[in-house]
Amino acid sequence: FIDSGSQVTVGNSALQRAVNTRKLAVAGAGRIVPIYSVTSQVAYGQYEVLRELSFGGDAKLRNLPVVFSDLHTFDLWGLSDTPALLIGADTLSALSQVTLDFGRHEVVFNA
Repeated sequence: FIDSGSQVTVGNSALQRAVNTRKLAVAGAGRIVPIYSVTSQVAYGQYEVLRELSFGGDAKLRNLPVVFSDLHTFDLWGLSDTPALLIGADTLSALSQVTLDFGRHEVVFNA
């Protein structure tokens, strides 16, 4: 999911387990950091840096910071048990181009 209002990219626990299984995280990360909502609520998550993340065909990002947390948003979307990523402005700004086509329900990423 894309959340251009979020300053950080957040993954759920299911995605974190998949990342850990494949050893995609950079060693030495893992500190607990706060996540502030627009409504002033605070959640906490584990900061990791992913060696590489591929999505949308040819788009690949290296050394991508992700905060892993089981936010209520993942529950609302029924994604608690499925690896999911909420792509924030930090990741969007690392891409050379992002095209949103709301009519076709498509997103095109160019790294």
